[in-house]
Amino acid sequence: LSAPFPVNIPFALFSLPFWGAGLMMVYKFFFHFFGRICLRLNPEQISLTWELFAWKFYRPRASPKQSINKLVYIPKHFTKDSEGTRIAVSAQLDIWVGVKKYQLGGSDGAIKSEAELEWLAHELSGWLGLPITNPMKS
Repeated sequence: LSAPFPVNIPFALFSLPFWGAGLMMVYKFFFHFFGRICLRLNPEQISLTWELFAWKFYRPRASPKQSINKLVYIPKHFTKDSEGTRIAVSAQLDIWVGVKKYQLGGSDGAIKSEAELEWLAHELSGWLGLPITNPMKS
C-alpha cells in the first residue's frame, strides 16, 4: 500500500479477501466463546437468532409458524472423503419454512448432542403435527 497512488489499487483489492477471511476467523473465535444461538418458536412465528454480545443476527428472518412444512432429522453418520478417509458427520435438524431452512446441529451448530436434537425433532413433530423425514433411510 506504500506504492504510489495508481499502482497501490490492485494491491489493495488483492488484499481484501485476506482481510475478510481474517475478520471471519476473529468473529468465529468470539462467537465460540461469547455467542449463542436461540431458536424461538411460539404460536405465531419461528425465528433463529445468532447473538454475540449485544448484537443479534436473524438468520434467516422470522417466518409464520403455519408456513413450517417439513422437519428433516439426519442422525450422526460416517462418510468418506475423496481420499477414502472415514469422516464423522454430526447430527442435524432442519426445519423447513417454504424454501428457508432453519438448521440446528451439524458441523457448526449450537446443539452438539444427538440425543437433544432427536428429542427436539420429536417434540416439534408432535407440536406441529408434521412427520420427521430422514433422508438417510431410503
